[in-house]
Parts: sequence; C-alpha cells; structure tokens
Amino acid sequence: MTPRHASIALVALTLAACRDRGDPQARAVLTAYRAFEEAQGDDRKPALAALSTVPCAGAVCTARDACVRYGSALVQARNLVDKAKSLGPVDAGGNGAATPSALAVIVGAADDATKEAAAAEPACEKALTELAALGGQNGAKR
Repeated sequence: MTPRHASIALVALTLAACRDRGDPQARAVLTAYRAFEEAQGDDRKPALAALSTVPCAGAVCTARDACVRYGSALVQARNLVDKAKSLGPVDAGGNGAATPSALAVIVGAADDATKEAAAAEPACEKALTELAALGGQNGAKR
C-alpha cells in the first residue's frame, strides 16, 4: 500500500468511526482532504480550494493548513509536469513550442514543487492523525 493509499484509508476509517461524534471541524477537514485525495485531473484544484476554506479554529486550522501546503505543492508539481509534456519536443508527444532553455526552467520548477510536496507530506500525514484523534473525542472541541 502506498503512503497516499494509506492516507486515504486512514481518512475513510476515521470518517466511518466518528461520523456523529467528535469535533465537527476536524471531520469537515478530513472529509475535504479525502475529496482532494480522490479528485483527478482538473477536479483537484477546486477540491484543494474547498479544503483551504473549511471553517476551523486552533489545532484544526493548523492541521488543515499543513495538508493545504502539501496539496498546493502537489497540484503545482502536476501542473508543471503537464506543461512540460505539452510544450516539450514533438517526438516526446509535445507540441515543440518551448525552447530547450524554457523547458529546462519548467522542468526545474516541477522538480522543486515535487520536492516541496515530498517535504510537506509528513506534516500532512501527522495532521491527519491529529484530526482523527480530534474527530473521535465525542464532540470535544480544542
């Protein structure tokens, strides 16, 4: 099981376990994160926007923001990879519109965004664990 699939499984189990108990803000963030993780292609950006606007306070906001940072870097990396592919050489499936130096800049930015996502992922995973704990505390708010 990949870390991404493990995160989705954790969120799904948490939602099932604490549907009507725990912190509703934590549950809302978990639900929005799950929607982001399950979104594909052009649906990811709106799902990320929805996650970033889930109402919260305190520790729930800190956790939400950690996953928004991760998701933002992930979306940016994917967009830059797609851009590099589309503007790349014709023999590689692109339209050939980018010069080699422009393509190198795009690929470099995609690499930076991928590294940023990888660096932000552990904080998001930790945040998901914290949200799961908050979401299952019989309505307790922090």
